[in-house]
Amino acid sequence: MKKVLYIPSKFKGSEDFVTLSSRGVLFFSVPFVKKNSLLSSTSADLFTFVDDPYKFAVKFYSSEDQGHLKVNPAQKSKNLLINAHEFVNSIFVLKKSLKEGKQTFPIVYDKLEKCFVFSLLPSFEYSCAPNKVPAGLKGIYRYKNDKQEVIYIGKGCIKERLKEGSRKAWPIDLVEYSVIEDEEVRSSSEAHHIRKFETEIGRKPIFNMISGKKTPLDKESSESTFV
Repeated sequence: MKKVLYIPSKFKGSEDFVTLSSRGVLFFSVPFVKKNSLLSSTSADLFTFVDDPYKFAVKFYSSEDQGHLKVNPAQKSKNLLINAHEFVNSIFVLKKSLKEGKQTFPIVYDKLEKCFVFSLLPSFEYSCAPNKVPAGLKGIYRYKNDKQEVIYIGKGCIKERLKEGSRKAWPIDLVEYSVIEDEEVRSSSEAHHIRKFETEIGRKPIFNMISGKKTPLDKESSESTFV
């Protein structure tokens, strides 16, 4: 008999994580702060990566005049926070990700970069009418009808998939997408969003059901690279 793994909604696969609030504040978990002896940090710098728009880094300092951002202890716990509202609003994918609400990401120390690194979950930051989708883009995408209901979530060559035979008859009013070159990230991102939709709505998007798109819940831990 097939079994399905139950994962609590508040479960985090790693104790070392950073949470981005809807107000653009970064909260660093207590275990992460303790493990890396960061409680005395007073300032920090945030970095972007030219070759990966979803990847970010943070470096902590014990002196206020070393970093460009102030690090504050949270009022009711021993985690740290950085008010990164201006930074978030200056980065397109971060700003758009706020529409998904509070998000949590694993954070690890990168010996090569000599700082802590975390990756944002691609969340359909771009949108346009079906006939306006740029050519040559690969990534994840979702279709919405004229009622703004999600009717399909997929991955691959975004414009080319729209041209597939049966899809020409689908009631697609809007295409939302993220550009992702890495196949593994495309697959894990697609699986995450289909599972999230199914958890919230109780079923997959209607044309995922018709197309037989399968993302078994019991593969969640091994398929997804995100929390």
